[in-house]
Amino acid sequence: MLHYSFYSEIVPDESLVSGVIVVPFFEFKCILVDVKTRSPRRYEFVAGRSEPCETAEETARREVTEEAGARVGSLKRIGYLLVHNDDKPIHPFPFPDSYLVVFAAQCKKIDDSLRHKHESAGIILCSLEDTLKHLERQPDWNIAIFNLAKQSLGFYKDDMRMKIRPMAVDDVPVVTKLVAECHKFLAEQQKFSSLQLECLLKERCSEKYIKKLYKEFPHYIAETEDSIAGVIEIEGNDIGGLWVLPKYHRQGVGKKLFLKAEELVVENGYNILTVHTTGYAIPFYEAMGMHIVKREQCNNGPLKGLALTFLEKPLKRK
Repeated sequence: MLHYSFYSEIVPDESLVSGVIVVPFFEFKCILVDVKTRSPRRYEFVAGRSEPCETAEETARREVTEEAGARVGSLKRIGYLLVHNDDKPIHPFPFPDSYLVVFAAQCKKIDDSLRHKHESAGIILCSLEDTLKHLERQPDWNIAIFNLAKQSLGFYKDDMRMKIRPMAVDDVPVVTKLVAECHKFLAEQQKFSSLQLECLLKERCSEKYIKKLYKEFPHYIAETEDSIAGVIEIEGNDIGGLWVLPKYHRQGVGKKLFLKAEELVVENGYNILTVHTTGYAIPFYEAMGMHIVKREQCNNGPLKGLALTFLEKPLKRK
């Protein structure tokens, strides 16, 4: 079985890179490829293995031409997809872990005569909104790299219709499901054991537990036009939890919830904001101006044995 994890910060050894994934755009629309070898058939990003002595950039340009019939203009490296193989290797890749370099590409020309017909059955050009619909039933990392690709090419706008409001008791069932989904995503990214995930879901993802926290501490919801995208819990001057559904990552949801926490903490008379995390969210908190103050091992609860990183940010009272 193959397991996938996307990283925007980690840079692996080049010897572990086996191929590429490319999110290609043409005239503000995303190019999706009809990969006829998939069952069921679906539209997805360009992907392929590197040839001997070929750089990742050269592979990306070649694969876009062969699968989509498009010529790449600008090309930006936006991250890496870790591929972990539990089974025997079926390709000459580094085993058990290899990486795919993830690129965002702005194409300057589409010519179907350039497309290798054995590589794909065709392409579709999708608006940014329609692309998300095609990705909804695919693994969450597809949406994560799509949003990052939009941002890297200047298509990202922090204009999603979203409001931050206090959580209500009627939100408890939806928030419980949201927190559970986020825990599963985090467990996959950080390779938690099945027992750790089971304990997390049992102890921290029940409606009874979420309702108890709701009654004890302020909670705020990030709400789009049709759904709850994220939630934050503030315990005094500490962020007790900040959860954003994976499909809304890199769309400004976490940032708006974080700014709400800053506002509330200052209003309550504190001059410092704190948080502790297992690691995946460290780049986000550092981008928000926090800095690491210490690291400790968790000695109890479902995260026992994991390293916790503590961060803080000085705040100025208005």
